[in-house]
Amino acid sequence: MFGGGEANPYDEVIAKATDENLTSENWEIILTLCHKVADEGQKDANSVVGALIKRLAHRNPNIQLYALSLAEALTKNLGIELHRELASKAFTQALEKIITDRTTHDKVKKRALQLVAECAERHFPRNNGRLVQ
Repeated sequence: MFGGGEANPYDEVIAKATDENLTSENWEIILTLCHKVADEGQKDANSVVGALIKRLAHRNPNIQLYALSLAEALTKNLGIELHRELASKAFTQALEKIITDRTTHDKVKKRALQLVAECAERHFPRNNGRLVQ
């Protein structure tokens, strides 16, 4: 029940997709990951977001930036199951933490704010300054 639980099957692949030594996003891994999560559904959406939260909490700004790029790719390529997980309290708190932490690199803060704004606009489009109902 506490600790020693089941290992997250996405930790390794998300670590590869967000490796600090990458020089740019690894789109092969990202798209393969998107296809796998799409095939597996809700359980995998939960696991993928859990692994993503771990990478967002890393202190290395490159890892955080790649994790934010991965989150964006997941939102653009996957359905409601993943969107629910990204709207979860755990994920939004992870974003809030990196946005409000004064030690977070400015590029990471800006990228996180951009992701929040893009998701809000995609899911709550504006019509003459008001939310569409």
